[in-house]
Amino acid sequence: MNRFILTVKIIKLSKIQVLSEGLTTCKLVVQFSNPKSPKILNYIYIKAWGNLAQELEHYYTIGDYLLIEGYLNIVKKYNTKNNKKPEVKVNKIYPLYLRKNKFKLNSKDITPFYDRIPF
Repeated sequence: MNRFILTVKIIKLSKIQVLSEGLTTCKLVVQFSNPKSPKILNYIYIKAWGNLAQELEHYYTIGDYLLIEGYLNIVKKYNTKNNKKPEVKVNKIYPLYLRKNKFKLNSKDITPFYDRIPF
């Protein structure tokens, strides 16, 4: 298998799809830079299954940077001119830089450990 770790930026995030077996999947398009020519950006499809798919939709938005660990898979499409398309199946996701917080906390939600400063 072609296992690798890649630092990516989320470009397009799709909704969760529920398969007939009850599994959930999420497909997204990410970009990563080429170390040999940093001005050229490459795009690749990422597919996550189960809890990772729910985590992607719940916590991450477009523009976030992630560290993705997964396997490279070549998908053959018969209806297109270019028959082979690379796709990554994700095993683990690590957040690197999150652009904006999806969850807004009120001051009532945050309870201090001390009522006043102890010194």
